[in-house]
Amino acid sequence: MSRNMLPLSEFKKIFDPKGIFAYTEGQDGRIVVARAWQEEYIQPITLECGVHGYPKTIQVHRIIIPLLESAWRRLRERHLIWLIHSIDGCYVPRHMGWNPARALSRHSFGGAIDLNASLYPFGAAREQPVELVHIMASIGFMYGGGHSEYVRHEHLEYRLWNTTQDAMH
Repeated sequence: MSRNMLPLSEFKKIFDPKGIFAYTEGQDGRIVVARAWQEEYIQPITLECGVHGYPKTIQVHRIIIPLLESAWRRLRERHLIWLIHSIDGCYVPRHMGWNPARALSRHSFGGAIDLNASLYPFGAAREQPVELVHIMASIGFMYGGGHSEYVRHEHLEYRLWNTTQDAMH
């Protein structure tokens, strides 16, 4: 785990503030998340990707929607949408590495996003374009390095926690 990433227990406090996250084990490292939690927190967002800006709808945790909208606005303003070749996963309920012996992935909460996974698969020697990494970092995502995953970065957890608490009152 990166020293910048919160432990999963702290991450869950942000992405499951009501403590209703529950799941059963699926197959091949997948999990089946309780419908009540999904209905409460998981929402669709449509983002453009590719040279032509084709729309792609993905499922994400509702608290990262404004962050992704901000990142995509910055990409459009800088004419850098073409850096997003593919949006490959955000809400993907599973264990890390698809291994049921490991902890839950942050994708299980819709709090991580894979960009350009076919170009930068897990363990790849190539790095994402620095412009993309900087834009994602500027709104609170951390680049996993050597692969396609961006994860919620620790420095925005406090802000997200306050946003979540305000929305609940």
